[in-house]
Amino acid sequence: MAATAITAPVVTTAVDDAPAAETPTSAVTQSPTPGISSSATPASTILDAHPPPPPPALTQPKVLNKRRLTLDEIDDRAEQADLSIEFVDDEVFEKEVLDPESGISWIVFFGDKFCGFCKRLTPKWLQIQNLAKKYNVLATHRLRIAKMDCTEIHNFCAEQGSDGYPTILFYHKGKLVEEYQSEHDITSLWDYVRSKADDIVHDRVKFGVPPADVETSYGSGDEDGGEYVAVEAEEHGHDEL
Repeated sequence: MAATAITAPVVTTAVDDAPAAETPTSAVTQSPTPGISSSATPASTILDAHPPPPPPALTQPKVLNKRRLTLDEIDDRAEQADLSIEFVDDEVFEKEVLDPESGISWIVFFGDKFCGFCKRLTPKWLQIQNLAKKYNVLATHRLRIAKMDCTEIHNFCAEQGSDGYPTILFYHKGKLVEEYQSEHDITSLWDYVRSKADDIVHDRVKFGVPPADVETSYGSGDEDGGEYVAVEAEEHGHDEL
């Protein structure tokens, strides 16, 4: 059964790249080092006879009157988002993400504190995590969304498949499946989460598939990678372009 799209109102002002205002419904890690507990294991019967549909799609509002974000604004938004984002460290990564028996799949954003593109992506990633919590994809699709701070563990991150920053990787049954190769806007990121959730419950995950040959856009700005924010912005749950 097709998923019902979420419609958002048409607005003339909205924030671009702002962290979601939604308060996570479960406890979150407050620093880049602690790991995520996966104690809330979903019931084994959820995915059996009647696989659930993917989470709803997003319909983005129109945004007008944009201006470029300053570097200070980008830094501040990233710092604020990191306070609420759920991180995994190297110990938890080996114990949980790479565990073939856990029954949990993962989409992990590998980043570096000094990476400008990572700072731009971080507030969007918080929104993706909040959407995943809102639609409870852990319980319904056995999928977790996390971020890993590679600033002091570059070699470890490289061993897991991250060849630069930011890198988004999908893991299933303890193995790396693929690298996300599309745009870094909220709609594209959420559509990827939805597609992987659907693949998981229908047992369609394929290992060893080479990534698509596409050009990745790391910002929602113009040709030089600039970032923009709407003038006199209003707060909306997920208002990326």
